[in-house]
Amino acid sequence: MKLLTKLKTIIPALFLSTLLSYSPLHVNPVPQHANIEQQVELIEKKENKKLELSEIRGIYLHSWKSRNQEQLDEIIQNMKKTGLNAVVVDIKSNAGEILYKTLIPLAKEIESQYPALGNLEYFIKKFHDQDIYFIARQVVFNDPILVKSRPGLAIRDQSGKVWKGEMSNYFVPWVDPHSEDVNNYNLSILEEVCKAGIDEIQFDYIRFPACKNLIYPHQNELSKLDVLKNFLDQAWLIARDYDVKVGIDIFGFSILNKGDLGIGHSFSELLDNIDVISPMLYPSHYSPGNFGFEMPQNHPFHIISESTKLANEMAKEKGVVVRPWIQAFPWNTPNYCEDYIAEEILGVWEGGSTSYLVWNANNNYKKLFDAIQNNGINDVQRSLKIQESLR
Repeated sequence: MKLLTKLKTIIPALFLSTLLSYSPLHVNPVPQHANIEQQVELIEKKENKKLELSEIRGIYLHSWKSRNQEQLDEIIQNMKKTGLNAVVVDIKSNAGEILYKTLIPLAKEIESQYPALGNLEYFIKKFHDQDIYFIARQVVFNDPILVKSRPGLAIRDQSGKVWKGEMSNYFVPWVDPHSEDVNNYNLSILEEVCKAGIDEIQFDYIRFPACKNLIYPHQNELSKLDVLKNFLDQAWLIARDYDVKVGIDIFGFSILNKGDLGIGHSFSELLDNIDVISPMLYPSHYSPGNFGFEMPQNHPFHIISESTKLANEMAKEKGVVVRPWIQAFPWNTPNYCEDYIAEEILGVWEGGSTSYLVWNANNNYKKLFDAIQNNGINDVQRSLKIQESLR
């Protein structure tokens, strides 16, 4: 296949030799007569084997859809078949909902608890029992529920009214990132989910709105970038007490921009006190002219490989893992198909990362699973697993 040919040209020689021969290196701790399936099985049975951040390959799971046990079991089964080993699950949504049973007093007071996941510790255990790494996605500053109960914390427009948010047809207001009360509320959520046993926190909407001329009632002398860094510094200290990794989502555009996009998103400047950075490298969201393409969405391999390469160049010095988000949805993508997703994954590898996350808001991952199984990608991921075990 065309994609498999491309795959063989971009996988580093160390990984490719294992894929093609299935013969272990001389330091391989598993029996040399074992085939690749047996090697993977033996590696997975190692006691106390903890996934490295560079090994994480996962999907987004919508909290409410995760309540369907039959559907969830099917997804997990397909993950096992395709070498995926992580899930990203909302614990606080961009509606401001806390999606598990919480004991936080303010959450109870403002009625932000919508416990789709039920007991979070029990919910996480279901994934850990399947050796699946659990990433908790926490939306930070887009919080309509907190605004409703605490309008004094809201960002306002020039008229002094509560700003309605970035979605023109909906009222989805934001809270002021400068506010100590806002930060403390989010940090209390972080600590609670750390206690429940998450492996990693992923902060989303860890930014200022992409809109000018807004009023921040709690504004201080700090720049937007420094406000975000201050929050992450505090989050880092909490997460470290529970051996939880810290990750952030960031616009892919930030890789190409030397400033902060007016929202505090400076890729290179946000690398302190985080373990993982996940740029959203959806080709459909790039602008005409990016990387020389009039229609970037038609060139998933090149867009993602070049973006990932630039991101790794900046993150390497800080020891931060670049784990891109790639798209599994057809918006603004006329040629979206199974091979499109395969091109994205190959682009991640070509750019120097072996870890990625896949987004589909409706959790429809059939094309993803087919892309991995039908293009040789699963064989490479099994090969990578063996090689990673030797480090």
